[in-house]
Amino acid sequence: MVGKGSVKCSKCGIISKEDGNLTFHRFPLPSKHGSLKAKVWAKFCFPDGDWTSNESLEMLYAQHRMLCGNHFDDSSFTSSNRKRLNKFAIPSEAQSILSQLRDKQCSPSKASHDLQFSAWVRSVGGSLDGPTDYEYYKKKRVCDLHFKLSDRNRCNRLNALAVPSPLVHKDDHIEGSNHEDVTDDEHESEDPLYLQLDLDYDENTNDQQKSDTLDLQNGDTGATLDDHDYITSEEKSCTVQNLRTKVVFEPRGLIPPVFTPLNEDLTINYKEIPSYADYMVVNGIKAVLVGGTTGEHMSLSVSDRKKIIEAWVKTKPRSGLHIMVQVGGAPMADVLELAKFCASANVDSLLTLPELYFKPKTVTELVNYVELVSNAAPNLPVLYYHIPSMSKVEINMPAFVTEATSKIPNFKGIKFTSNDLSEGVQVKHNLKEDQEMFLGADTLLAPAALLGIKSSIGTSFNLFPKLAQNILDAVENGDIKKANSLQRTLSLAIEAHLPEGDWVPIMKFGMEIASGLTMGPPALPQQPISTESRNRIVARLKLLKMIE
Repeated sequence: MVGKGSVKCSKCGIISKEDGNLTFHRFPLPSKHGSLKAKVWAKFCFPDGDWTSNESLEMLYAQHRMLCGNHFDDSSFTSSNRKRLNKFAIPSEAQSILSQLRDKQCSPSKASHDLQFSAWVRSVGGSLDGPTDYEYYKKKRVCDLHFKLSDRNRCNRLNALAVPSPLVHKDDHIEGSNHEDVTDDEHESEDPLYLQLDLDYDENTNDQQKSDTLDLQNGDTGATLDDHDYITSEEKSCTVQNLRTKVVFEPRGLIPPVFTPLNEDLTINYKEIPSYADYMVVNGIKAVLVGGTTGEHMSLSVSDRKKIIEAWVKTKPRSGLHIMVQVGGAPMADVLELAKFCASANVDSLLTLPELYFKPKTVTELVNYVELVSNAAPNLPVLYYHIPSMSKVEINMPAFVTEATSKIPNFKGIKFTSNDLSEGVQVKHNLKEDQEMFLGADTLLAPAALLGIKSSIGTSFNLFPKLAQNILDAVENGDIKKANSLQRTLSLAIEAHLPEGDWVPIMKFGMEIASGLTMGPPALPQQPISTESRNRIVARLKLLKMIE
């Protein structure tokens, strides 16, 4: 990057003196930053030139040719101040040039490629059990941080025995091997380069046509660090870091869907969240659901939802809580944005509602929707939120979980908010051991547990967590009489609220008197319950000896 002075952009001709805030970036040096990237920059600015040789590209670098920051989008920079380009940066209008240059690369030998491809998949814990696995992994990449010096030959190309390791080999990076930023600054970029095996095999390609051919016999995979496998920053996603077959979902038992604390002016009361997390831990809770019906996230902006998620994630070092986040109940673009945000925000798992306007009408349509969400966060377990009384999406759930399991690698279960335990048992039966069904009907906790459904997500677990756990313990110990008695108590405590209004406003008030935490009013358009209603709830709970 060059500061103020007489610097001219090679594309648009703007001079740095005309805009003191505009950054200028020197053309990449092929031997340092990769010949493909250098070619893209060159052809973008000088489309009629011959840029087949590194010598011509090096001449542009030697002449201190520059491109101004106007030709790069925000994703090309290392930070929001748009000062430094990341190592993958190419002009935003040069994507077609990159595609054309990549298409000219020779495809690998199919026999050799299949062996190498399988080795890479196995090395990251995957398997090729069917066509869907092949289609999934052929789009995946592994960054060069997962290769050691011994994986490379003297030309810095991966050798035939190179397979990625789950470990990050930061100390094995080769000095000067394309790890510097594209500017003249000598500070190293944090972004690793990503490698990909090109699977678009052409049967007419001569295996020995170019040295870039994957050939296990001569020890050259063709996975270079400079041109053949250059991936733009928008495409990058390391398979080792986002390995689908390694996605594990462990929470079982009770998961309270947390309320969103609000101030009286309807702003979010973030200060109450750490105390809320402490309350959960003291009462034996190990996981919470953020953003469910109870949390009213469908009534909040995406920005507020993100801030609430961050606030709960910040409690993890102290609380140890598993943070599940519900991302649905919004336009498709917002749902995917939230899923991607969660994937990078240290969230532990996702739950998603279905599309609520253009509602899915078939099992496959619903699976396709959940798959879109899952693909936005491939490193997270994803569960589906079945609540037909609210969503009005009434699809056969046993058939859905079967198809979703076969098509979505990180699909890990369902929140089943329905009183139809017959269907619930079928759903539970169709799930695999590493998946789980969470009942969403608090008043059926005991009978569901007797049928083998021993995990549940319920609003009342916020108010009466120990009572709910005692119900499950009684079933586990075979004390059915005690389990039924405790279930009756929980059901009556819930019924004490029901005549006084809608579910979230009444239970939010109940949470305040049961826990001592400040929950505040519900979010618009819901309205708080009246003082008279509050008094009646308190009187009923006292009669049941649920509060003093």
